Amino acid sequence: MSSTGNVVRMGDVVEFQNGGGFKSSEFTSSGAPVIRVSDFTADSVDVTNCRFLSAGSLSTYDRFLLRKGDVVVSTVGSWPTSPTSPVGKVVLIPEEADGYLLNQNAVRLRAIEEWTTQRFVHYLAKTDGFKHYIAVHARGSANHARIAIGVLKDFELVLPPLPIQRRIAEILGRLDDKIEVNRRINRTLEQMAQALYKHWFVDFGPFQDGEFVESEVGLIPAGWAVGRLGDIARVTSGKRPKKRSNIKTGEFHVPLYGANGRVGYVKESLFAKSVIITGRVGTLGTLFRVGHEVWPSDNTLVIIPVKPIYYNFLFYALQRVDYRALNRGSTQPLLTQSDIKNLLILLPKQDMLERFYKLTIPFLEFIDQSTRESEQLGATRDYLLPKLLSGEVKIIGQGD
Repeated sequence: MSSTGNVVRMGDVVEFQNGGGFKSSEFTSSGAPVIRVSDFTADSVDVTNCRFLSAGSLSTYDRFLLRKGDVVVSTVGSWPTSPTSPVGKVVLIPEEADGYLLNQNAVRLRAIEEWTTQRFVHYLAKTDGFKHYIAVHARGSANHARIAIGVLKDFELVLPPLPIQRRIAEILGRLDDKIEVNRRINRTLEQMAQALYKHWFVDFGPFQDGEFVESEVGLIPAGWAVGRLGDIARVTSGKRPKKRSNIKTGEFHVPLYGANGRVGYVKESLFAKSVIITGRVGTLGTLFRVGHEVWPSDNTLVIIPVKPIYYNFLFYALQRVDYRALNRGSTQPLLTQSDIKNLLILLPKQDMLERFYKLTIPFLEFIDQSTRESEQLGATRDYLLPKLLSGEVKIIGQGD
């Protein structure tokens, strides 16, 4: 190979494996966990809502096994230019999903080590060139686009020599390693806050020696009450913005949130204080705690606590709601303002809410700060990626 690299087909340097077409009858309540496209996050996967196959399925389906560092690309989704769940979305399998199975509508990419490295494959799949290729070759409707595995294999790329690949992956990997550390710390802090909520307001651990009384939701500590969520929060719907941008610019700088999270940017905000956003149409049960300027879209509901001390309490209380039971949609899931407002909710004494707020706010503030840092690191990585691959930014030892 030359110092700049040779043009190769991705299928010649990367091993492709489609996910398994598991039958619905094979899924169980426990066993071997399965990663679906619906479990994809921005760059990774969320293992909290995985489905399972019987443990005995592993011997039959071992070719669909995932390991840490695998690159997975969705082959079915919305149109590639859509910011939510697009076909061609690329994620990296984290440590907690090592040994899981990959479901259909996605393909696993693994480096053929003679030619490339796994981490370099990840960065290749993140390039604008790969995204554009998928956008050009995807077929189907706006809400159900598809890319064939054979088409992905035919993607042509310039592959630098292995030493340069490793150096590029090392440089970008340092940024991703820090992002991954932040993600793990955030996950731990979230779990700690969730555990504290459960210990206090579900198991009533600190109050077992006190008096309990009957209520609409069972026995609760004396002096506490049961009310409706609308008693402590205002619930409203988001709005469709007139203009939006898929990327952040000086003009379009306010995050736009949909039912699955951030979907773009707009010029101005609908809310400038702490709110909780959840899906109203299409996707139900996702929750986003947003403490900055934000514009929630028209497929979301927005929950605004009437007092700051209710904010953290409400966020974790809403995580325990069965949103499937609230679904009023026929052709697609639907959640109404009234159903959220009328949710029965435990109302502890004010001093307990204040204590919970003070104990959890340092966790959540650290998470917010860490998330902002990760976004900045990700932006730096995305800026450097094409420049390193093209040679515009020279690597020490690479030559003139």
